[in-house]
Amino acid sequence: MQTEHVETILLVGDDFHAAPEFPLLRPEPGASWADAARACRPSTVLAHLHQPRLEALDQLRDMIGTHPCPVLVLVDHDLPGFADEAVQAGASSYLAEARESGEIRSALRAAGALWRRHSALEEQLRSAEKKLNERAVIERAKAALIRRHRFSEPEAYRWLQRRAMSQGRRIADLAAELLASTPERAPQ
Repeated sequence: MQTEHVETILLVGDDFHAAPEFPLLRPEPGASWADAARACRPSTVLAHLHQPRLEALDQLRDMIGTHPCPVLVLVDHDLPGFADEAVQAGASSYLAEARESGEIRSALRAAGALWRRHSALEEQLRSAEKKLNERAVIERAKAALIRRHRFSEPEAYRWLQRRAMSQGRRIADLAAELLASTPERAPQ
């Protein structure tokens, strides 16, 4: 089990009057959430709202676009459906009507864990999409070699593989170059 020490927590939104047992960075008065995150570079953001407000979700979206990090949305008075909207806007976690700093601390840790998990899944998705796109390029290049030079499918792949190895390149890069080249280019 990995423990995450939350080093810098930026408070945005409504003022937080409770005296938490952890320090909070506070933005300059009148600063947007995005500007505050850019200036403070927090590891986590605590977005406190007395009442759920849709304009706060716009601020959240802007901030996440500027400084992606875990965000806990803490509301004093819950509103049905607002938690879903907050998560859609970029919140990692949502807590309503918390009374004790221990609850908030736990929710901040959960927000960090959920954000790291989500980030890892996004990276896995990007990697899988890249591999699929590269595979499609290789398949199209093999089809071009089969059409142009009457190779069998295994011969086309072996040709790409040998050429890539002899040039110290990736097969997908060679395949993309082959597809971009003129149809008259013959294999050597």
